[in-house]
Amino acid sequence: KVDYKPLAEKGPDGTYPPLNDTPQRVSLAEVHNPFIKAEHRPAVDEYLAKRDHRMETVAVDNLDVVEQLEGGVIDTLEFSTKESQGQAFKIARSLTDPVNPFGDLISDMARRQVLTDLQAAMADKLVNEYRAAIREASRGEGERRVNSNWMARYTYNNKALEATLAVKRARALAVAKAAEVLPNAGLDSALVSKLADACKKAPSDAKAQAELFVTLGKDLTIEQRRAWLKAALATRPTPAGEPLIPFAKTSGRRPAGDDPNADPSAEPSAEPPTEPAAEPAEPPKNQ
Repeated sequence: KVDYKPLAEKGPDGTYPPLNDTPQRVSLAEVHNPFIKAEHRPAVDEYLAKRDHRMETVAVDNLDVVEQLEGGVIDTLEFSTKESQGQAFKIARSLTDPVNPFGDLISDMARRQVLTDLQAAMADKLVNEYRAAIREASRGEGERRVNSNWMARYTYNNKALEATLAVKRARALAVAKAAEVLPNAGLDSALVSKLADACKKAPSDAKAQAELFVTLGKDLTIEQRRAWLKAALATRPTPAGEPLIPFAKTSGRRPAGDDPNADPSAEPSAEPPTEPAAEPAEPPKNQ
């Protein structure tokens, strides 16, 4: 057996505080996943940097879809009846597929041999346990099963989370580098001056910078918002090595925690993977 820190831990108020990233991403931290040690971080971090770089581009290219997702469109879909769920699933997939080119993070890393089977199995366990805890916390008093609307909405909102976080990073960058990037965004000179002046008063933390972009963006068209974001992304350094290209088809390996049709009463395994006698070999770097 191996000791590990679960992703879901209740705070002082008895509720689960939100994670600071996707559950899949958090499951790669050694404090949670003891099989991913310091010597494995370079390969993991190289992969994540390349994935983030590609995801920011994809998310900004699909800004109209991401803004709909941020607006809560998934939570308006009705998955609970046979009459409505077919159309709901179709809409949910049409919104999330374009902004999820790599599919499940852990599956993609395992397929590229960035993670060993043992490391990936532990990550999946952490994600599934987190989902189970959040699911149970959502169960209404007297309810024997979690509402199917919650199940599907959680799945698709989680599928979209990587893209919405990528757009937030792009927004923060656009504000932080406003004076540099706005002149290259193809906007009217008067508008450039107005936005640049507003950004001079921007706070230094990324969250507040991203929020300022949203506030300023309310007076812009989506084409203007996208142009500003693309100008910002153009200033990013390109990760070293070959770019990360999505596979033509998703891997057959799919964690149960991401399956919208999974039995909501099914529980993840109670035991984490057993550590072998020898340390797992360092996963090869992404090719």
